[in-house]
Amino acid sequence: MWIGSITKLQTCMACMIGIEKGLFTLDTNVREVVPELKEINILTGFEEGDFPRKPITKSCNDQITLRQLLTHTSGMIYDYGHDGLKEWSAYHGIQDNTFSGTLKGYQKPLVYSPGQGWAYSPGMDWAGRLIEVTSGLTLEQYLKQHIWDKLDMTNTTFRPDLRPDIQKRRMQMVNRNRETMEITKDCTKVLQALISKNTDLMTAESFDMLTKPQLPSDEHFLEVIRGVGQGHLGQTWDKGADGTFGFGSSISKQDFVDRRKKGSCNWSGMPGTHCWLDKETGVGGMLTTQVLPPGDPMVTELLLEMEKCLYRHTRG
Repeated sequence: MWIGSITKLQTCMACMIGIEKGLFTLDTNVREVVPELKEINILTGFEEGDFPRKPITKSCNDQITLRQLLTHTSGMIYDYGHDGLKEWSAYHGIQDNTFSGTLKGYQKPLVYSPGQGWAYSPGMDWAGRLIEVTSGLTLEQYLKQHIWDKLDMTNTTFRPDLRPDIQKRRMQMVNRNRETMEITKDCTKVLQALISKNTDLMTAESFDMLTKPQLPSDEHFLEVIRGVGQGHLGQTWDKGADGTFGFGSSISKQDFVDRRKKGSCNWSGMPGTHCWLDKETGVGGMLTTQVLPPGDPMVTELLLEMEKCLYRHTRG
């Protein structure tokens, strides 16, 4: 089961742990720590000509803080969300998947000055790189040591091909559904840790910070969540709902009809993976599919019906 950007939640948790350990702060200028981010410009346009045109950029000396990376306000954006970056990548010969999973695949210009907008982005990947540089561990090693092992998440990894223990268990799971359930169970252990504020991982204060609103203004976030991003990022939201963003999570500012309550957090992944956590009621859940492209309407309907059913059951 590929869970996609559900891993962003775990990376945010890892950052909270790193802050507690004194590796960095939310206001650390990541450009001063991560060498690959020292030289990064802002894309401002293109010269006239045929596609792909020569990009025009301007220098940017602004700080990029960890807070901005975790809240998607760093100025970064994924190619698929920005026509300009698609053309920039085409001009530089960086096609889809050419550098997938590598640092080079994310070394691209900003599309707005840090702190001056909101766009779903690979900022979390750079937060993971900050952890690696400051801890001396790979992100996988860090997550395993500080989260996965403590929660007995034995089926979670970025690279199953490099984990003989996981490969052996997968071979023993003749029924594919069983394998899927084991991975989903790992993810729900993270939700359980959040709702119970499991102090084996971090302090209660860090858990609170992780699930609280963090944006100075919701304007840019709501433009995305109510606009073209509704089908993916706002897939589980009531249409036109009010909300904000925290560290890696969308946060509702109102009750959803027959579902989660005000203040609930949610996360999603590209292949139709969704989870939410309702702090008021203590109810949370996860839906895992492997359906592309993101925003599939049947996945949306399935998630909404599952959530409504769960809340009917808890009320009963």
